[in-house]
Amino acid sequence: MRMKIGIGIGDIGGAPATSNGIVAQAKRAEADGFASGWFANIFGFDAIMLAALCARETTRIELGTAVVPTFPRHPTAMAQQALTAQAMARRPLHARHRALAPGRHRDDARPLVREAVSAT
Repeated sequence: MRMKIGIGIGDIGGAPATSNGIVAQAKRAEADGFASGWFANIFGFDAIMLAALCARETTRIELGTAVVPTFPRHPTAMAQQALTAQAMARRPLHARHRALAPGRHRDDARPLVREAVSAT
């Protein structure tokens, strides 16, 4: 069995957070042989949109979100954003969800996001 190694891209990658810099990080990660690249929605850019942008500029590396706060976002808006990002990316994106503030938002976006992404 071969181990797959991923890497953080964006602010979590330790480089300046510009759109061109983040695309360069994704391209470098792909060239260096990383299996996946993960974007966190911590302070700067939106992780979902960064994954879509970088997916258009890379071909092999799996890209996805590592942390996206769901409690301040309506589930329908997140599903719409995921659907748009998937269309922009022209290839599969991956989402990881963990409740950063349990109980703060009772609507769970995961079923809507799964449905939106699988529709593409």
